[in-house]
Amino acid sequence: MGNERAGPVRVAISNDFELVVFGVAQMLAPFGDRVAVVDSAVGGEDIDRRVDVALFDTFGHPNSGVDEVARLVADPDVGQVAVFTWDFDPAVVDRLRRQGARGYLSKAMPAADLVTALEQIAAGHDVVSVDPILDRHSDGHRDWPGRGRGLSERESEVLILVAEGMSNLDVAAALNISINSVKTHIRSAYRKLDVSTRAQAVRRVLDLGMVRPQAS
Repeated sequence: MGNERAGPVRVAISNDFELVVFGVAQMLAPFGDRVAVVDSAVGGEDIDRRVDVALFDTFGHPNSGVDEVARLVADPDVGQVAVFTWDFDPAVVDRLRRQGARGYLSKAMPAADLVTALEQIAAGHDVVSVDPILDRHSDGHRDWPGRGRGLSERESEVLILVAEGMSNLDVAAALNISINSVKTHIRSAYRKLDVSTRAQAVRRVLDLGMVRPQAS
């Protein structure tokens, strides 16, 4: 497949949360001459238009979204699949690449670098970011559930999985982090939400609408 293109790379953004999809789209918007977001898939929706790259944001997905990656790879309307994540555990990277993801991209990368990576993936190249070893994000355009209440993206992920009934141990396994990291994120989130118990935290998550859409 050649590197010359007749127009911008056609991209679909996939995640279970509409806010996340919107945030990534906003991040790419200034580069419309190079990347065109032509579709989105929220909560397991199908991609309805032919795209060069499906960019799968792993936010809130247990097991790093391996099932969703497999589904996107098998979709005939998807040219290539790129994972957008902060999880660079070597076993996870290897598993998702073997599943068929041509890109494994860090959420810490600047928007211009993300656009370049999407162009390279659309041209048939494998692109894997260097592990940023960062628990933060550098771009201010993206958003996630609970950000307006001061929650970090990881704190939000942890609380959403807790609200779905996972134990701390289950959350640690789902997000490929240590149990101590889960406890640290929970304590920090409790302070920010002004709650002191798990039940209060779940209620606050529900009240704030930080929930995964139910499949229809």
